Amino acid sequence: MFQIIMMGVRDVIFLLGALFLALVSRKGNLFDLEISFWNHVYVFIPILCISVLCFIMYGLYDGHILYKRRKLLQHIVIASIWSLLSGLIWFYLFPQNGGMEPKTILVLYTLYGVVGLVCSRFKFVFAHFRSNKRDSQQFKLVTLGESIESRELHESLKLKTWSGYRTFEYFDVQRFIKDGALDVSSIEVVKQYIKEHKIQYLVFDSQSKWAKQIAQQMYPLLFSGVRIISFQDMYERIHDRESLAYIDEQWFLDHISGKKDYVYQILKRVMDIAIALPIWILSLVIYPFVYIAIKIEDQGDIFLTQDRIGQNNKIIKIIKFRSMRGVDDGTWVLTEGQSAESGANEKRKMRVTKVGSFIRKTRIDELPQLWNVIKGDLSLIGPRPELPEMVRYYEQEIPFYGVRHMIRPGLSGWAQIHHEVPPHSVEGTKEKLSYDLYYIKHRSIFLDMLIALRTLQTLASVVGV
Repeated sequence: MFQIIMMGVRDVIFLLGALFLALVSRKGNLFDLEISFWNHVYVFIPILCISVLCFIMYGLYDGHILYKRRKLLQHIVIASIWSLLSGLIWFYLFPQNGGMEPKTILVLYTLYGVVGLVCSRFKFVFAHFRSNKRDSQQFKLVTLGESIESRELHESLKLKTWSGYRTFEYFDVQRFIKDGALDVSSIEVVKQYIKEHKIQYLVFDSQSKWAKQIAQQMYPLLFSGVRIISFQDMYERIHDRESLAYIDEQWFLDHISGKKDYVYQILKRVMDIAIALPIWILSLVIYPFVYIAIKIEDQGDIFLTQDRIGQNNKIIKIIKFRSMRGVDDGTWVLTEGQSAESGANEKRKMRVTKVGSFIRKTRIDELPQLWNVIKGDLSLIGPRPELPEMVRYYEQEIPFYGVRHMIRPGLSGWAQIHHEVPPHSVEGTKEKLSYDLYYIKHRSIFLDMLIALRTLQTLASVVGV
């Protein structure tokens, strides 16, 4: 988190530098100008905020974007373009007086800003030229575990070069078990290895039956600067979701049952109404065009009303613009099984109309659901509500699936921004549940804002279903 904050501060400094260069390029010697640099800074404060929001939208602070050079450069350019367009709209709505030319300055500011962003992320853009230095900047890590999941996490860390961790040895706890007990003397091998290789992170399975004894032996390493972290916490850091293999009743008692978030719930509800109500009113302008388009194509109904499972397993009725021929009750998931994941099911895709395909990609089909948000059936952010038939099926196949219904469902959620195509098979839904549980555990206004920004990025890219 500290590194992300510092990167954000660095971006603001580079953007201020871009503004300075834009003024010099436009007007010549800055110090001879009637309008000072600081006056322009005051005018550009909203633009700076918009720029940073665009950077967040396009993942310019996310490791999985930073270490992919081509994707990073692409996102820098796209985020800058959206920042430019947003800035032009801002200055159109709020024109400046006093001889300023913010629109012209804005274009130059954006061009210099792109260069500044590349410079700010120099070590990532040119990481392939300096791999040795990159390794030296990563945290050294070893894993002490015995489960399949812990070994899989260790191996995945080797592939995720963007994670900031450099994996060394994997120590299987079974190596240190003798006559049904933990051999304290032999586990000294791990401590010695950590000291010799100057390891900074030790990941261990806190739910192992040997966890308490291992913790007692590894405790002195804390005073040598070694950070000891549980498998579950490291899994969250790398995957941004929970490991379902470690979800049990105790997990809910520790992280969910005693969580008091009354202030958050009140703020969230106020924000839902404050945002959804004006957007719903403005969206009414689009309704006649959608009506005409649907009627021209197949003369069918305009709206589709469906039962969904809401908070506390309450049945809610959501409203959408119809995008398919016939009614989707979710029963196809029961018959298709794992093939439900392939291409989002070809038979189902064939039922989507041409108009429906467009309004789905642009999310126009979900505009009527803003009324559900205003009523309180839905929130803007939360786990997506499922059809009752699908919920009954998933609850039989996936342990603790029903826990996702303890909070109000939403139009967009943590799982949605991590899936371009919504999963429907049991395995795909398990992964979706792991994201939902992560959201339930960490829900906050900040996380909601992040999801909202990522959703806007998806809409801007016209990606998703």
